[in-house]
Amino acid sequence: MVYLRLENINKSFGSKQVIRDFNLEIEKEKFCVFLGPSGCGKSTLLNIIAGLEQPSSGKIYLRGKDITSFAPHKRDMAMVFQDYALYPHLTVFENIAFGLRVKALKEDEIHRKVKEVSRILNIEDKLGNYPRSLSGGERQRAATGRAIVREPNLFLFDEPLSNLDARLRLELRKEFLQLQQRLRKTSLYVTHDQIEALSLGDVIAVLKEGKIQQVSTPYDLYNQPRNLFVAGFIGTPPMNILELVVKNEDGEFVLSKGNFSLKAPPKLADKLRKSKHEIIFLGIRPSALFFDNGKNESDYVFEGGIRLLEMLGEDMLAYIALEGGVEIRAVFSQKRREQKGRRVRLGVSGEDMYFFEKNGRRLC
Repeated sequence: MVYLRLENINKSFGSKQVIRDFNLEIEKEKFCVFLGPSGCGKSTLLNIIAGLEQPSSGKIYLRGKDITSFAPHKRDMAMVFQDYALYPHLTVFENIAFGLRVKALKEDEIHRKVKEVSRILNIEDKLGNYPRSLSGGERQRAATGRAIVREPNLFLFDEPLSNLDARLRLELRKEFLQLQQRLRKTSLYVTHDQIEALSLGDVIAVLKEGKIQQVSTPYDLYNQPRNLFVAGFIGTPPMNILELVVKNEDGEFVLSKGNFSLKAPPKLADKLRKSKHEIIFLGIRPSALFFDNGKNESDYVFEGGIRLLEMLGEDMLAYIALEGGVEIRAVFSQKRREQKGRRVRLGVSGEDMYFFEKNGRRLC
C-alpha cells in the first residue's frame, strides 16, 4: 500500500534548482532513508514533506490525500532534528508532553503516554531533568520521545545522530532499529552516513544534486549499484574505480591504462560486441580482492607493491600500486602482518567486477 507519494517535486531558491523532478512512493510502515552527500537536497526534501518549505512545483500525497498546500500542523507529522530542538526551560517530561498539551489531552492520559514512551527509551529517571543536564544521547532520546508520543501519521528524522560520538551513534542506531520493529511506523530518515542508511533502512533513496540515483533495499544498493555514483558512494572503504580504454585485438576485448591491461570477462565482452565503447569504468570492492597463491585459483590477478597501510582494527587497508600508475585498495586481516613495500598478488572473481559506461550507467 502506497502511504506517501511524491510526484514531480521541484524546488528552486532563486536561480538555483536543488530538487529536480523527484518522484517516489513509500509503502506503509516502511523506514525510508534519504542518503546523499552534503548539498544534495535531502534535508530540503524533508522540509518540503513537513510543510516547512513549499515545492516550486509538484504534489505530495499522504494516504491518498493531496497535502501539498497543508500547513505543517495540519499534516500530523513529527520531526526529530540534528540539534535536538528541546525547550531549555522545560523538563524532559514537559518537553515530551508539549505536543499532547497542545492537543488538550487529559492530564492522566498525558502522564500515561509520557511514562510509556520514557520507559521504551530508557529515560524514566530523567523526566525531572532539564536538557542542559543531559548527555547528547539522552537529549536525542528525549527529542525522539516527543515525536513518538504524538503517534503521528509520519516520522521525519533529519540527521538525528550527527552530533553524537561514534559509540553513541552505534548505541542509538540499535535503539532506532528496535523502535522501528516495535512501532512499525512509516518513517523518513535523512543522513549522509551510509552505515546509518544501510543499518536502518528498509529502502534507501540515494540522491545526487537533487535527483534520485537509485531506490533499493540496502542489499541491492550495495550489491547491484545502477550507476557509477552509487557504486562509489556506497561501501567503506569505497569501491576501486578504474578508467580503462577498450581495445579490440583480433576479436578479443582488452581493457588497458598505460602498461596495465586485462582481458574483458565474458559478461562484458558480450556487451561490447553489441555496442561500441571506447572508455569504460571497472569497479572492484576492496573486500572482493584476496591474496592469490599462484595456483590459478583466481579469474584475474593483479600484481603490485604495497604503498600505504592503514590499520582499521581487525582489518588492514592496503593501497597497492599496479603498473601504469594504477592504484587499488584492498582489505585483509591484520593477522597477515603485511608490510609497506612488499610485492603482492591479488586475485578477484569475474563475478565481483562491475563495469560502467562513460556516462556512468551500469553495463554489467
